[in-house]
Amino acid sequence: MINGELYKLVMKMGKFIRNLLQRQTLFKEFVIAFTIVSMIMTILGYLLYYNTTFKILQNRQEIETIQQFKQLDRNFINFFDSINKVSVILLDNLSKRYNSEYEDGISQLMKINDYSDDNAISLLNNMGNDFSQLMEENSLIDSIFIYTGKGGVIGRRATFSKSQIRGEMDEYVYKSGLYENIVENYPKLQWFGGNNIQNIGGFDDHGSSDNDASLITAARSFKSIYSDNSNGSNGVLLININESELTDYYKYAFDYDKSNAYIVDTSGKIISGVDNSLLGTKSTEFNEIDLKKDYGSFVQKDGKDKKNIFYYKVKYTGWILFYEVPLSMYRKDINILNKILVLIFVINLILILAISLLIMKRITIPLNSLTSAMRKIGNGSLGLMINNSYNNEFGLLAKRFNQMSLDIENLMKEKEEIEKKKREQEIAALQAQINPHFILNTINTIKWMAVLANTSNIAESMSVFGDLLKPLLKMKSDFNTVKEEIEYLKNYVKILNYRYGNIIKLNVELPDELFEYKLPRFILQPIIENAVQHGMDSTNQPFMISITAAAEDENIQIKVCNNGKEISKEKLDEIRLSLRHPIDSENNASSRIGLSNIEKRLNIYYGHGYGLAIDSNEERNTVVTIIVPMQG
Repeated sequence: MINGELYKLVMKMGKFIRNLLQRQTLFKEFVIAFTIVSMIMTILGYLLYYNTTFKILQNRQEIETIQQFKQLDRNFINFFDSINKVSVILLDNLSKRYNSEYEDGISQLMKINDYSDDNAISLLNNMGNDFSQLMEENSLIDSIFIYTGKGGVIGRRATFSKSQIRGEMDEYVYKSGLYENIVENYPKLQWFGGNNIQNIGGFDDHGSSDNDASLITAARSFKSIYSDNSNGSNGVLLININESELTDYYKYAFDYDKSNAYIVDTSGKIISGVDNSLLGTKSTEFNEIDLKKDYGSFVQKDGKDKKNIFYYKVKYTGWILFYEVPLSMYRKDINILNKILVLIFVINLILILAISLLIMKRITIPLNSLTSAMRKIGNGSLGLMINNSYNNEFGLLAKRFNQMSLDIENLMKEKEEIEKKKREQEIAALQAQINPHFILNTINTIKWMAVLANTSNIAESMSVFGDLLKPLLKMKSDFNTVKEEIEYLKNYVKILNYRYGNIIKLNVELPDELFEYKLPRFILQPIIENAVQHGMDSTNQPFMISITAAAEDENIQIKVCNNGKEISKEKLDEIRLSLRHPIDSENNASSRIGLSNIEKRLNIYYGHGYGLAIDSNEERNTVVTIIVPMQG
């Protein structure tokens, strides 16, 4: 039953995730982004916790290992002290047992090669008994040897004894320099390792399996109080302990699952260790330690893994005790924590996903409402309003959207109205043409009649009037070049001068680079007509009209000035008001050829950022300014 319910739950989650991935929505992107960020933060927290725990365990292991080292050091001291006592007892017994007025047992031992065979054998037997007794009392001792310095060797082991009164000094102890080293440090007890019974003793213990066993050797130089030797030394005592006896002191102190512990001498040679195969080899870790420190640790690479190496300097000997622990051992200690952390991580991820879904749902519901309304507006539902019940950024966004929707609706209505008025003006323009071809033919007929009647002024005026009407035939475009507009104005002023007796003076000052830009057709002629109609007085004084233009940014500014009558402030305000609020052409047909008509046409073609301005002053200067964009 439980498995069935779990299966249904997994299937539902799988279906939800598939649907989520298939829909490229803001909601999905929010959820994925929020989940990814949460996962990254959780993983980083997990890694930080893991590494911190790992370091804590590593530091704790170091502290515990150093404490164990110190405890083992006390055990080693007891071990060394017990062997030291054996050496003192043996040499003391040897000295006292054969003491006389002029010599002791040590002196007799050094002179054994001068004795008769019976006396020498008696002395050797007594010494052998002393050796055997001490070995029985101290089970740590493997064997005892005395080197006389004259090639003689006397020793005993559990299974054999050796008595070499005279020799050729070819024993390992002599040839290796070990003997001289011990003598030089008289009477200090010295410790050596890494040798076997064949070296320390000089022969095989036939039938014994311990011939190759590594030995730990305590060595001490001794002398007789009656000795006349100038260097004060008569012989060397060697007490051998099997390496395994020393290993037993520390092998149970550590966990040896993949770890290792061993002791190296002052040269770095391994003389004792849990792994017997390493005995006698050189320790690579020895070169990494600081010999000035009594203890420390470092990390070293070991194949694919790494190992933490601890070391401790053993007192009295200068030897170094090493303990190697693979770092993987620490990871085993935190496996349980890992499982708990993984469980917490999974639960946390589920909670994060659930919370993110709730939060994102609250965010995306108003966004979905907004995008749905935008699609409807895009499909033509102008003026659509959305419900605004949010007192936050979404509320502000909804408010702006509703305002924008209304603005778009009003703008579309305004555009339709402008298009309607533009079509009305185009119809009016067509109605005003009254068959211009017929007019031109009639003007040409009158012109040739005037020529035949020899009235040149009538002929010339009719010719100019014909040139004035020719642009009316060019109805293919709503625009003329600046140059064409100026030529049209010149012909228009000529016609006016026939009427007013050549008192109108037209002055045009335009840069050549502006001549090819486009203007709406006949946009300047109504300004000249208004200036002549309302600005000229009856004094027959020259009436000056000047036209200038200049490029400003991406616009062209054209100024038409005249020196006619000043316009009163009241009249000027009235004209400006009519420009801002033009009278509808249906109610005032004359507006089609006035300043209002110019303003309206400029607004239709270019928008409300462009248009006409008028100004007048007491110096009898009236200026009409037109601003249009540059159009090639």
